[in-house]
Amino acid sequence: MTEPLTPDPTRLRLVTQSAAAILDARTPAALRTILENTCERVLAIDGFTFAIYDATTERIQVVDESDALPAAVADTDWEIVIRSGRSTFVKDGSGDLLVPLVDGTRSLGAFRIRPRADRPIEPRDIVLLDAIAALGASALLVLDRMGDARAAETAARRPAAMRELVQLVTAAANQALSFDEAAGVCLAGLCEETGFAVGHAWVLAGAGEFVSTGVFQVRDLGTWGALVGRIAGRRFPHDTGLPGLVASRGGLVRIVDAARDPSVSDLARMGARGIWAFPVRAGREVGAVLALFSPLPLQRDHVLDAAATRLADALGHVLVRDRAEAAARLRTLLLEGAGQAIIGSDAQHRITVWNHAAELLFGWSREEVLGRIDSEFIRVRAEPGQTAEITQRLAAGQPWEGEYEVTRRDGSTVPVLISGAAVGDDATGPAGYVGIAVDLRRSVAAERQRRQSFAMDAVGRLAGAVAHDFNNLLTGIKGVAQLLLDDLPSDSPIRPDLQEISGAAERAASLTARLLAFGRRLVLRPRVVEPASLIRSAEIALRRAAGPDNELALDLDTRSGPVVIDPNQLERALIDLVARARRVTPSGSAITIRSGRIRLGPTEARAFGDLKPGDWVTIDVIDTGPPLAPDVLDRLFEPAPAGAHGLDSELGLGTAYGVIRQSDGVIAVDTSSATGTTVRIWLPLVETKAEPTLASGDAPIQGGDETVLLVEDEPTVRSLARKVLVRLGYDVLEAADGIEALARFERDPDAIDLVITDVIMPSMGGPELVRRLRALRADLPVLLMSGYTDDATLRRGFARSDDVFLEKPFSPATLAQKVRSLLDIHATRG
Repeated sequence: MTEPLTPDPTRLRLVTQSAAAILDARTPAALRTILENTCERVLAIDGFTFAIYDATTERIQVVDESDALPAAVADTDWEIVIRSGRSTFVKDGSGDLLVPLVDGTRSLGAFRIRPRADRPIEPRDIVLLDAIAALGASALLVLDRMGDARAAETAARRPAAMRELVQLVTAAANQALSFDEAAGVCLAGLCEETGFAVGHAWVLAGAGEFVSTGVFQVRDLGTWGALVGRIAGRRFPHDTGLPGLVASRGGLVRIVDAARDPSVSDLARMGARGIWAFPVRAGREVGAVLALFSPLPLQRDHVLDAAATRLADALGHVLVRDRAEAAARLRTLLLEGAGQAIIGSDAQHRITVWNHAAELLFGWSREEVLGRIDSEFIRVRAEPGQTAEITQRLAAGQPWEGEYEVTRRDGSTVPVLISGAAVGDDATGPAGYVGIAVDLRRSVAAERQRRQSFAMDAVGRLAGAVAHDFNNLLTGIKGVAQLLLDDLPSDSPIRPDLQEISGAAERAASLTARLLAFGRRLVLRPRVVEPASLIRSAEIALRRAAGPDNELALDLDTRSGPVVIDPNQLERALIDLVARARRVTPSGSAITIRSGRIRLGPTEARAFGDLKPGDWVTIDVIDTGPPLAPDVLDRLFEPAPAGAHGLDSELGLGTAYGVIRQSDGVIAVDTSSATGTTVRIWLPLVETKAEPTLASGDAPIQGGDETVLLVEDEPTVRSLARKVLVRLGYDVLEAADGIEALARFERDPDAIDLVITDVIMPSMGGPELVRRLRALRADLPVLLMSGYTDDATLRRGFARSDDVFLEKPFSPATLAQKVRSLLDIHATRG
């Protein structure tokens, strides 16, 4: 027979002394603390865990500061001790002991003891721990009875508490600035009153999906963070997910245990067992869903269910108001974003709508016109017959449209196209009127610019084609004259004649360059430049163009920003514009050059036709001469006799037009001022610092013994280039087109050190030739020649940036320098 274990009297006395404190515990957390302290006094322990068991759900709730979720006991050490009702060592070999809190035949909970390594638990210790557990079970029974009493008290006051909550939410809804604010008050009150751990609200978005409002009520974010993240990061179509389920049912949804419901099982895996949700209607549509989540299965709560309808009604009023305000904001944005003037008035013709475009067109601000009679501010100059027709159509509720002149606030007149209609019920008469006014000045200007651009393109193509052939001829004339001058002695009698020929060729080359600029076929050398700095550096030349009798005023914004353009051509264009202004400006008056920066929105950009929305740098050349007549304005950029537009050249402002257009800019003329004309250049702003100007000098002419393949279809140019290169010691192979050049190159690709090719040739042009040559030899250096091209031709034809370009007409010295420089660079890289 086994002798009964007798506990140590001293330690048993400690248990007895703790009995009163254990039985007096008023909360599970307090009971846990007292039980842990008692075990510490009786035994030497390193850890203590206390859990309460719920037989209905078969889960345990660990009692500590973290408010952990209930855990199932199945297949755990806790299940063994709770089912058996006997203290049991855990199976992991740690020496921990699980001690049940037993009331008769049922376990109310258990605690786990972790002993110190130097003091394992002995059988006599288990007797003392069982005694402590018995006191703990009695304390839990007391807490249960107290809980039942509190529950009964809570149940008795629930209806009153819910009524107070509904009143609170209704008051908040009336005062809230948004649905989100009202929903937040509702969720906070529900979670406080019911004990739900998480509350959230979804709203129906424009795409027909329920999206998170971002409004959460969370008891412990550390515990519920996964659930919150899941909810906040998803969009639910109208018929899917929890909000879709509530919307499809159209009423209260109560999920007793999410773990047993496949439609919300993903939420159960994140700790949400009980789910209670209700819809909020905006009219006939479910516009929002509020949901509450509990870690425990849901119990029936009739009081809470009854309150859902009243809470939804209060929140529904806020949702309808939010939608109405959002629709009003959208209408305002649409009205203000419209590029045309929109005017609305009531049945008595008092103005109720006056958008920003109407302010700009008529000159009156919205504040000045609202509530006033529309005819006071829309002063239409119409024939009597037109006025009668408008009156009749308005009275009959019919739309009307017509072109009129209206007088603006400043007294100026504007041609407009006005469309109007009466709005409202035909049976009771018009409730109001709406009109749209289109400023025809913009339409006329845009159409003029389109016609002008089309005409300039056609003339430009012709000018470019002529310049191409002319440049080839000039290359031969200039080159041969220079070679003869180099060979003649300084006292030769024919030397002055050759110099006259060379000078005439130079003047012809200058005219050809202007032809190419006019036709937008000039070979530009664009750089990033600051227009204000460029104008300052060209001030002397600009003042000379303005003439001695006129003042040149510079109003330059140094912060306007950089643009990409050929600085020499921009300077030439400005000189032409100032020269035109000089011819029309009265003696002693000022010619102004102004630079600035402007940002254009979509509406403003459309008004200028070719401009794109964004940031633009502007350069204005302003004169004080008489306004241009319409027929002169239409032909301002076209070729004209000398002096017709204030220019000495027959090309008029066409060269300036071509340079700006070729640089992705726009040049326009404004004659709206009573006196004078403003020619404005628009150039797109770039986000790059301006490039420094590098000094250049004449390099000495040097020759070499390399082999050069010369490809040129014009015999005069090819003969000149061959003579120059042979004189310098080069071995020259000639080809009249790309096909012949390719055949010569294929014979021995490594024998050729440099290819010089024209860009535009019959049969096979320069771009195609270079692609084929480089397929045979990738490192081949190339010198490109052309007197007619747009920059896009070069960019499309050649992929490498180290190709050198030689513009026709060129001098023998320039050709020699380009060839030697390119060969030296290639030799260094090799």
